[in-house]
Amino acid sequence: MIGQITYVDGAPGPTLVLDARSLPREEPALLAALAEARWHLDRAGRGHVLKIALIEPSPQPMFDLDYRFIQALPDSLDSFDLRGSCGHSMLGAAMASPAFRMAPQLARGRRTRVNVLNNGDRVTCEAEEVGEGTANFTARFQYAPPRAVDRLLLTGEPCTALDVDGQVTVSLVSTGNPYVFVDAATVGAPTVAGLFA
Repeated sequence: MIGQITYVDGAPGPTLVLDARSLPREEPALLAALAEARWHLDRAGRGHVLKIALIEPSPQPMFDLDYRFIQALPDSLDSFDLRGSCGHSMLGAAMASPAFRMAPQLARGRRTRVNVLNNGDRVTCEAEEVGEGTANFTARFQYAPPRAVDRLLLTGEPCTALDVDGQVTVSLVSTGNPYVFVDAATVGAPTVAGLFA
């Protein structure tokens, strides 16, 4: 198996991009192959690569790529979460797709239409600038039919009180992954400088 390691500015870590066609389809065999890939990464000093993007040409004419995100978990080399998605890894996959001959070489204005298998998102990644081994993308998420804002709220309400060492008001939002948005001031970071310190 041949992979590419990509890094997207702002991502918490790099992504290993693999050609899904070279991997087993059945989940137990797929996870065993991914555990072996992680073992090789670990031996090569790349054990910190915890994001995996599986890509292949999409059979659907509306898309260029089918993309599946897998989060490797740090507790063991054979531990994975298959439920989420990652926009950074998807951009890394779009960047790597020409190397796998799944898309034309990147050029300004070229679009890669991505079908996110994890959650049904439809994303167009448009290259804004392309350099030697680098690219800037604009990602456009298209929901068909468009989703109403209240459908993105996990409780149907914009604010939810959680009991975490007392009541904390949060927003529970699902946009590809579930998120908990918390006012930084409630956790002792009332300024931008304090938040990033």
